Amino acid sequence: MTDQTTIDTIRKIVADILCTPIGTAQSIDEIQADTDLAALDADSLDLMEIGMAMEEQFGIEITDAELHGCKTVADLVKLVEVANV
Repeated sequence: MTDQTTIDTIRKIVADILCTPIGTAQSIDEIQADTDLAALDADSLDLMEIGMAMEEQFGIEITDAELHGCKTVADLVKLVEVANV
């Protein structure tokens, strides 16, 4: 089962990176587990930045292949869950 704190932390990371004046999302409230990262206009550089922030926050390592396989916020959460097994 997914820890709500993990979901909220990843939502905040995504919001910090994508809720910018030129980003699509306007607030963290728009970012849920099923939110499609592409719908938020996340490009490959955004994904790399999200991945680096997750690595730092959770003390894990994420490969480029794992990161680029993520389509939703829930996919990002799964990366943390798998790394912490």
